[in-house]
Amino acid sequence: MIRWQHPTRGLLSPAEFIPVAEEEELIVEMSEWVIKSVTQQQRAWHKKGLAPTAVSINLSGLHFRQRNIASQVKGIVFAEGGNPQDIELELTESVLMTDAPSTASTLNELKESGFRLAIDDFGTGHSSLAYLQRFPIDTIKIDQAFVKDLKLGKVDSPIMRAIIGMGRALNLHIVAEGVETRDQLAFLRMQGCAAYQGYLFSKPVPANQLQHLLRDRLSDEASRATERLRNRLAS
Repeated sequence: MIRWQHPTRGLLSPAEFIPVAEEEELIVEMSEWVIKSVTQQQRAWHKKGLAPTAVSINLSGLHFRQRNIASQVKGIVFAEGGNPQDIELELTESVLMTDAPSTASTLNELKESGFRLAIDDFGTGHSSLAYLQRFPIDTIKIDQAFVKDLKLGKVDSPIMRAIIGMGRALNLHIVAEGVETRDQLAFLRMQGCAAYQGYLFSKPVPANQLQHLLRDRLSDEASRATERLRNRLAS
C-alpha cells in the first residue's frame, strides 16, 4: 500500500493524503505514477529471480472515469515492459455503481486487456448482487470492519460467512482485509477464505524489504510442502 515519507511529519498513510490529492485533482497523475512504478518494480523482482508477483492497484473514481482509461493503463504497463496479467485493479463499490452501463463497458475492456479486477472494501458500499454477476470481477476484498472482531470459538460472524459463501458460489477469489491475528485467519480458513492481507503477514515495507520477505515466505512454504510430502510417504 502506498505511503508518503513526509520530510517533517514522517510516514503518512493514504487516508491522510489521498483525499487531498483527489480534491486537488492530482489523483490521476499519482495513479499513473503508481502503475508505472509497480511495473518497473515487478521487472526488477523478475530480474532478481523472483517469479512474477501479482500486485493490486487502487483506481480512484476520478481516474476510472477518464476517457480511454483501459488503453491508458495498458499503455503505461506495456511502455515499462510489464504484463497486465500481473496487475489487479481495485475499485470500490460506490465507484462501480456509478453509471453501471458505462462501468460494465470499461470493466470489460480492462478485462479483455488482461487485467484482473477486484472490488475493494466489499460490504461497506451500496452494491447490487445482480451487478456482481454482470461485471467481470475476479476478486472481492472483504472490508476489515467485518474482520476486526473475529475470535475463533468466541464470536461468530453470519455476515462474514454469507459474503464468503456468496463469493465461492460465484467462483470469485476472496481476500480478507485487515487480518492481524491467527484466530482471525483460522476463522477465515474454516469458512473457506484462505487469502488475506494485513499486519499478520507484514506491515507495509519498502520494495527492497518486501523482496526479502517474499523470498523467506516462499522458502518456508517450500519447506512445509516438502515435510508434508515426506510424512505422506512415511505413512
